[in-house]
Amino acid sequence: MSPAGCYFLDQLQLSLWMRSKNGASYLLKDREREVFLKLYALWDSREWQHEEVADDLCLSRERIRQLEMKVFKKLGYRKKQASAPAGRLYALLTGNRPQAGTDKESLALHLHDFHATHLPEWDKARFFRFAEHFLKVNKLADILKKTQKDRQAVRKPKDKLEHIYGQIIWPQTVIYHPEPGLHSFSPQRTIQPEQDNGISVTGEYFSAKLQRMVFYESALEKTFFKAVEQSPNVPAYCEQPFTLSMEFNGKTFSYTPDILLQLKDGRRVVIEIKPLAHMVDTEVQRKFQHLSDYCHEQGWGCLLTDGKHDLPYLSLYPSNPAFEQALLQALAANRRLTNGYIRSLQKEHGANSLHLARCILRHDLSYRTYPTLLWSTKGGGICQVLKKQIREKNLVQQTFFSE
Repeated sequence: MSPAGCYFLDQLQLSLWMRSKNGASYLLKDREREVFLKLYALWDSREWQHEEVADDLCLSRERIRQLEMKVFKKLGYRKKQASAPAGRLYALLTGNRPQAGTDKESLALHLHDFHATHLPEWDKARFFRFAEHFLKVNKLADILKKTQKDRQAVRKPKDKLEHIYGQIIWPQTVIYHPEPGLHSFSPQRTIQPEQDNGISVTGEYFSAKLQRMVFYESALEKTFFKAVEQSPNVPAYCEQPFTLSMEFNGKTFSYTPDILLQLKDGRRVVIEIKPLAHMVDTEVQRKFQHLSDYCHEQGWGCLLTDGKHDLPYLSLYPSNPAFEQALLQALAANRRLTNGYIRSLQKEHGANSLHLARCILRHDLSYRTYPTLLWSTKGGGICQVLKKQIREKNLVQQTFFSE
């Protein structure tokens, strides 16, 4: 189950424990909640049928069905409120479509992808039954079967980059380039091919799209560049396309982003590729803010990614409250935390590198990957453009960042 799937189930549980408008009582009665949890396999690992729930509660099967529908009716009161848990469920299930029932095929495909990606452990039939009743759209499962059958004959080439297009940060004014090539750009650095220094792998491959050798500096870059090479929506690209100068504390530094893409519609996007846990590195954040400012002037998009996820993904990653509390307490007692101390806290509380990165993101801490160092500064370590992106994501509450 993905973090987004965990988030979905959290919001579902919160919906079942919502209070009435005056706050004096819960919206659902205990029996209604129990019936619902059992029918949708949320009570325990057992998959209850209507007859089994009826026998267990000494009620008729019809009464169980009535209680089930009563829950959906009550949840429906709140699902159009974006700030309510039921409203967030509605946004997740519909993909933020303003009128979910108008294009049932698209909705059914979205639900299929959402279930497969984020909630594969939840029985698909139960998931679709829940979606049909919650959204008040009938026979979505049947529509999905028919749609998938009709589309099997005509399969478009799969674009492995399709999932990242929605993550790109675009400026207010986007400039389109009619020419498909990037002839004015060439790689700015020469990389020794096929080297493995124990930390990253460098190498090269021949690009049929560019008719030249393309160099990469890590396994992440290699995977991403190969996806770019095969993407039908990227007619041209250039690795290490240009070098920017940036100033910090009175010193001038040079910075070369990883890759520039020209999309089929004429837009351009510059992408920096980093492991997810390294994206919170203060130096990475400083460079990306500078890159964002430059791309904004050029009318280009920009993105910080590991090839699958961007930084807002961390805000959906499950937290480790005990580790976060211990880390913040240690930081309050010590100006800086070193790698050995951080690792001891991770081991003690069963935390991984993403728990650490999520804590850094949430509390806007300053962090250096190597040599590892964590500290707190007045300005924070997360750049403004990414803070804004996280706040604008529909799945994240405005209160994610600690005050």
